[in-house]
Order: sequence, then C-alpha cells, then structure tokens
Amino acid sequence: ILETHGAPTLLRAADAAVKGVPVRIAEIRLSDDLGGRAYVLVDGLLPDVEAALDIGAERIGEDRLRDRRLLPRLDGDLRRLLVAGGEFRRCEGLEPAGAEHLEDEHASG
Repeated sequence: ILETHGAPTLLRAADAAVKGVPVRIAEIRLSDDLGGRAYVLVDGLLPDVEAALDIGAERIGEDRLRDRRLLPRLDGDLRRLLVAGGEFRRCEGLEPAGAEHLEDEHASG
C-alpha cells in the first residue's frame, strides 16, 4: 500500500511501479472521499511488491509520501475484502471461518 497527498503524484508512482516490476494494481483510490489523499494497493510476489513499493515511494518523494505498508501473506478473507473495494459502503460483513462467538450475558436473563 502506498498513500500520498493528491492523485497526480500517486498516478505517477503507480505507473512507475507497475512498469518497473511484474505487479498488478489491486485497487487505486484517487482522493475521492479521502480528504485529498490517494492510495494504491499492489499485488504480486513478495519480492516484486517490495520492489514496487520502493519504486513508488521514490517517485512520490519523502515530502509527499503519507504511508507505505507491506502486508506479506495476506489473509484470504482480508484479500477478498480488499479486492472487492476499500470503501466502507462496499464492505460487506465478514465472519472469518472459525470465529468465536461470545454469548450475550443479558440474553440469558
């Protein structure tokens, strides 16, 4: 994940990253409902994603880079949600396999 201020800066970084190594853009948000910030999620093999983050962060520059995160071995459920879209209104409720349920203390009376 690369996050920056402004769409043009992010577009330049994402373009350089995908041209530099074999990664794909899983999602890109360009300032809509983000207070002027923009982010891109890239997906691929771990060394390629690391290289893409390096390329993108260098293109953005330290003064414009808001955040940079690597999420190695992403959980399958989280991957599915991210691919579906990063907007809360698109995010469906998810109960991971094996989730524990706590009994409602007030329901038992």
